[in-house]
Amino acid sequence: LMFCNHGCNGTYNFGRATGFTEANVDLKEPPESIVRKPRAFKPVTERNIRQYLVDEGTTNRAMERGEELLCDYLRYVGSAQHWKEDIASLRGQCDGSEVGDITSYETR
Repeated sequence: LMFCNHGCNGTYNFGRATGFTEANVDLKEPPESIVRKPRAFKPVTERNIRQYLVDEGTTNRAMERGEELLCDYLRYVGSAQHWKEDIASLRGQCDGSEVGDITSYETR
């Protein structure tokens, strides 16, 4: 079991580096290497898409003891239809103008 915060502007240390960040991706068109177009509808895949999109569970650089794991949340978008909204939210979280889901839930 693991929890990962988002590494803003490419500072993530967990998962495969893609060269894309929330700051440099196109809001209109997600890179196919991040949000793959489905070939056929598969209920099992649809229910578990975010797990499939997550990397195999390795760091992309040497880690110091006690260092926080930071993930690339672009990999969690999973759907082209939510791309613009999700990237805009990540940009807001990274520039401090909005909070993420967990902080929002905890401060209700």
